[in-house]
Amino acid sequence: MEVIDINNTLIQFVDDTLSNIGMPVLEHPIFYHCPIGLRFEISEPWGDNKHFAYFENAYQKAFQVYSDFPAGFDILRIDVHLDAEKSREKQLADKRENLNIICSTTGLPLPADEREILITHNSMKNETDFLLQVECYWNLKDISFDIKSLLMQIILSDFPSQGGGNSQFESSVFLFDTDQNILFHLYDDRGLDLVAKEKSTLYPFYEKYKHWIMDYDKKQIESMFKK
Repeated sequence: MEVIDINNTLIQFVDDTLSNIGMPVLEHPIFYHCPIGLRFEISEPWGDNKHFAYFENAYQKAFQVYSDFPAGFDILRIDVHLDAEKSREKQLADKRENLNIICSTTGLPLPADEREILITHNSMKNETDFLLQVECYWNLKDISFDIKSLLMQIILSDFPSQGGGNSQFESSVFLFDTDQNILFHLYDDRGLDLVAKEKSTLYPFYEKYKHWIMDYDKKQIESMFKK
């Protein structure tokens, strides 16, 4: 992984938070790369995703968790991926197109800070692709935006027939509380990861929403929070 641009203030705050929660480099799936976390199932496994009520229900759960943070989140990061083999001119045009979709659907202004990182990606054909990951940062203390549209676009990222289908939001949106060292990651219509530095920070969420914990992860999470 090659860092192309130097850090500045927002980026440094996020880097410090990631280090504090035990994940110096952000990796997917978030829950499995952090020592302390929760993974919630926000969709109904038996639900019918042909009806919008399925997505509205997922949004209500995600928004409920989001709203339970009284101090809110101070930094938003959204990662945009570009073809590293294209010309710089084409990359900049593709970035503008991606940011236009992000900003027009959420009410966000253009990002305050950016960092570019060259990453490798293994395709379905076992070929290695090179991507330019553009990390875009917003200071949420200075702006207003439509949180419902942001969360809903994540949930609808795989469903163009429901008004979504924007891949820019698929598993690429991260909300940080850099004071409390918390990362909120709604990755799609199925689930939401919460990770933090301190177990005590997440314990109220474990108590309140333990019935939403994914069955696959229940044993690990119960062991973590019952100690």
